[in-house]
Amino acid sequence: MPGNSSSPTGIGAPDTQNLHYSFDAGVVHFVYMSTETDFTQGSDQYNFIKADLERVNQSRTPFIVFQSHRPMYTSSNEVKDTVHREQMIEHLERLFVKHNVTLALWGHIHRYERFCPMKNYQCLNTSLSFVYPGAPAHVVMGMAGQDYQPSWEPRPDHPDVPIFPQPERSMYRSGEFGYTKLIATREKMTLMYIGNHDGQVHDMVEIFSASVHDNSTTDKLVVAVPKNAWLYMEIAGGVMLALLLGFVAGFSVRRKRETARWTPAGNEES
Repeated sequence: MPGNSSSPTGIGAPDTQNLHYSFDAGVVHFVYMSTETDFTQGSDQYNFIKADLERVNQSRTPFIVFQSHRPMYTSSNEVKDTVHREQMIEHLERLFVKHNVTLALWGHIHRYERFCPMKNYQCLNTSLSFVYPGAPAHVVMGMAGQDYQPSWEPRPDHPDVPIFPQPERSMYRSGEFGYTKLIATREKMTLMYIGNHDGQVHDMVEIFSASVHDNSTTDKLVVAVPKNAWLYMEIAGGVMLALLLGFVAGFSVRRKRETARWTPAGNEES
């Protein structure tokens, strides 16, 4: 996840002179932005994101993943981040919806939390497997290993901290350390949250490509039918019926003839 550190990543990402960039990886287009600099409408970052999303070829990359640091949606409602969240919803969410962003990944909160696909605080789908509904699902994934923020649930090591209630739009959240795995094919994208303590998948969501689903032959089967098709079908049906009746009549006549020629060998008692 993009962080608020200026340390080089060493994995080929652009240097810190440019905190907004994008690239394609397989069937996914990734877009990165900094929440620590201006992203409101008219800013350099906003203009970059808008132009970048407009250029995406979704026939080649049917999925778009947006990543940044401070989350647009979270149930850890720290007052200090309220302005950031409201500005992102006001300025960025409309771009996400307009240009079919599939998934938005965030850090900052040292927990894992997955939200349903969101549009202006409204949840568009609550299932674990769905066709892209027109807005991105949001996932906070800051649970790599540092634990210093208030938890969502009471724990023995800090039982007196406030508990942030879990809203209905929050599909799953956990205070356990772990990592995520993202897998994408042309048909669907799958995100899994795996716990460090047991190596098991604790949360998973599948998002099917809307374009692939719309073009699926299983959903839309178009068959070209000649203008005289019904006439041909009626003639063919009549011929088949005549053949069937002829077979039955022939079989019945043959059976009667065989019965008439049959003579018992004997029926008397000795």
